[in-house]
Parts: sequence; structure tokens; C-alpha cells
Amino acid sequence: MEQRTRFKIIVYVILAVIALTLLSFWVWYASGWRRDFQRVGDLKQIQVAMSRYYSQYGTYLISGCESGTRVDECFVKQSNILRSFRISDPLSSGYYNYIIGSLNEDFYEINFALESGVGGLPAGRYVLTKEGVRR
Repeated sequence: MEQRTRFKIIVYVILAVIALTLLSFWVWYASGWRRDFQRVGDLKQIQVAMSRYYSQYGTYLISGCESGTRVDECFVKQSNILRSFRISDPLSSGYYNYIIGSLNEDFYEINFALESGVGGLPAGRYVLTKEGVRR
């Protein structure tokens, strides 16, 4: 009888470990998915901000914003049009920053990354332009 009880305890412990592992993976995946949804919303705000800036100044060139600058750092230094958009990546570390790729008179590129993928875009690095998102 004692051996049977030990066996049951071992089985329950193994099942508990598996359940906790699956639960922790689900929480990790769901949080990445939620952050990706926030990123998509942020990117729409960046597009709106850039369109407004272009409408007022006739260019996407922003003084003090160079390739490799984080979008939030760049926007906070600018006119009220851009300053009102306080946008930073939910993780803000490693690949997970919105980075100015390039700016010129009539074109811009903002680099970003998705963790889990959302809206038909798999996880990975992307570029936002005035035409939309590309790899």
C-alpha cells in the first residue's frame, strides 16, 4: 500500500510540474501577444504623428533626429505636433525599441520588432514607412 501511495505522489508531482510549465509558457506567450497589439497601436500613432509633421512642414526631416535614434527621444525634442505623441516600446530593450531608420524630404523608415506576431505579421523585425509595414 505504501508503494502505491508513493507512486501516486510522484505522478501528481509530475502532473503539477507539467501544468505549471504550460501555464508559465501561456502567460509568457499571452504577454508578448498583448505587447504586440500595443506596438501595432503605437505604430499607427507614429504614422499619424509623421503625417501631421509632414502636413505642417512639408518634409519628414526632423532636426536632431538621425538614423539610430529612438522615436520617443526624437519626438520629445520637437514641436508640439510630435511632442504630444509619447510613444515608446512596451519592453524598450534590445530589439524592442522604435528606432529611426532614415528620414528624408518625402520618406521615413521606423524600425521595430514583434515578439509573438499579430495581425498576420509573424514575430520578427519590420520597418514602418509612410506606405505601411514591410520586412
